[in-house]
Amino acid sequence: MSRAIVIGSVLDGIVGVENDVLDVTAMLQTRGFAVRAYEGRAASRACILGAFAELLDQVDVGSDEPIVIYYAGHGGLVINKQPTDEDILPRVFQCLVPTDWEQNTDDDFHGISAFELSLLLHQLTDRSKNVSVILDCCYAGQFIDPQGAVKRRPRSLAAPSPLAIARHMEELKQRYGNSLERLPPNNPDVVSVVACSAQGPAWPLTDDQGRDHGALTLALVQALDDVGTERVPWASIITAVRRRIRDRLQDQRPAVEGPAQRLAFSLDTVDAEPIEISQTGVSFRLRAGTLAGVAPGDVYAASQLARPDIEVARVRVKTATPIMAEAALVAWGDGVTALPDDSIAEVREHALARKSVWIRAAPPHAEAEIVRAVDHTRRLHAELTYDPYVIATIELADDQLTLSDELGPLLGARVFPADLAEVLAVASNLAASRQLLDLEGEHGITLQHLPTEWGLAENATPWGTDDGIPAMDADQRIFVRMRNAGNTKLYVHVFNLAPAGSIVSLTSTAPDGIDLPSAQELVLGRTPAGDLLGIPLAWPSELPTDAPRGGCVLVIATRQPIDLRVLETVHPSAQRHAERSGLQALFSQVYTGALRRAREPVDGYLMLPLPYVLRAPARSD
Repeated sequence: MSRAIVIGSVLDGIVGVENDVLDVTAMLQTRGFAVRAYEGRAASRACILGAFAELLDQVDVGSDEPIVIYYAGHGGLVINKQPTDEDILPRVFQCLVPTDWEQNTDDDFHGISAFELSLLLHQLTDRSKNVSVILDCCYAGQFIDPQGAVKRRPRSLAAPSPLAIARHMEELKQRYGNSLERLPPNNPDVVSVVACSAQGPAWPLTDDQGRDHGALTLALVQALDDVGTERVPWASIITAVRRRIRDRLQDQRPAVEGPAQRLAFSLDTVDAEPIEISQTGVSFRLRAGTLAGVAPGDVYAASQLARPDIEVARVRVKTATPIMAEAALVAWGDGVTALPDDSIAEVREHALARKSVWIRAAPPHAEAEIVRAVDHTRRLHAELTYDPYVIATIELADDQLTLSDELGPLLGARVFPADLAEVLAVASNLAASRQLLDLEGEHGITLQHLPTEWGLAENATPWGTDDGIPAMDADQRIFVRMRNAGNTKLYVHVFNLAPAGSIVSLTSTAPDGIDLPSAQELVLGRTPAGDLLGIPLAWPSELPTDAPRGGCVLVIATRQPIDLRVLETVHPSAQRHAERSGLQALFSQVYTGALRRAREPVDGYLMLPLPYVLRAPARSD
């Protein structure tokens, strides 16, 4: 039997939790789960612990039946910045926030700490190894492995006092004995889907019916509904979820921790499988979609399963759903006029995934003109109905064009049709920054190779990784300090992904990247004389100054020199050098929108985003 505990804790003005509980319950029930939902008073600490106790009694040892634990609500976080060996306080204390949280006292802790949840989950996986945990709250990353820029509040809440935490830890030791001390650094039997990093924010989003949800829950339920009964691993599902959320919420990064190659709610795992391709008339269908990385414009080669070295056809993807894609013929192989029954497909060229913008315009002929203009760009795709994951909205009313995202206008009102190109240029810049962030992560070069810290130049003190997303005024300056901890030279580029979406190089004096030999340090913002003057992150001139905005400093490290000025969106006259490597082609595609050969080797690189909040400059009257 499949069982699930669904917890929704509504406190302190949090939005969307009730809808999250409804939708997750419905999704799980469709998949055959017996769901016990806990809301209101039933989502208190005592009731949640009681739900776990009941579940432990119901699950037989060795059953491997699917178990899901879902939580939507606030998350709490306390950082012990000066821990000692004798200190009972852990360095990082994360907790879930039940509905009786306000009854917290120093002697009576009413949260569910990460340590306690880990102990409960270890007890659960002693019975069934098939456990999935979904946490839609702030500070969710590594939750079960305990070791002001927007208009809406994140899913976080003030944490309890250090004394309450200390007494809670003592109580856990008394209740669980040596189990707490022997708690492994991770539970290999738990798939944990988390809304964000260990110190990151989790935000709400509004669906196409105007209902609020947690961003993770909205994207995850949609992705799982799209998957249906297909055999798709968590790793592919979270990639689709992350891409959807990243297009709207630059500072939230969902993740899957644990055995991510498992199929959803299963112990089965899958490796890469051949993509089936079939023909109906003049159309072709690939049994793979966006969850497998298929995008409109991609080019695939078809061959017979028994003879994969002989290409029988080449097709281009026209449309793609999460699990299926339709394609059109590019060319037949020699002597071939129809696709064999046992055909498989392999990607040959990757197209750039376009970002969606919502078009709201009247009259119809004006709407059609805007849609045509959008679809003629390299980076944008027009949507005529609301989609929670559009990067921006273009609206036309009384010959006035506006471009905005969920935080407000991205530039002042413009005249239609004269200024449509300018509006699309700003939207395209925003799309380029999102497309670039899709490439983030460790790709042959790890974070350990390039320890990085940054902060305000005025006090030369780095921001702590536990301090959340840093905020600064538009007239303040930053520094970025990097050290090459590897054995080979690195080439470092640093870009500013400005609040309005433009991409600006902060290392433009070194087009191929700043040389950083092994064991040496680079401080961006320090003069040759050693003065730490810093680098400004200017407020974009076209951006209204009504409210703070989020941006991102992007550090890119490569093993070979490579000219990345092609990424800049604000200097179109910058010199465009010929492509010299697969890595050059990968990054150049963000600028050109051209197809990229799939088998071209890509050198190792590291892309590290450092998000920030920029406060608008004071208005000059």
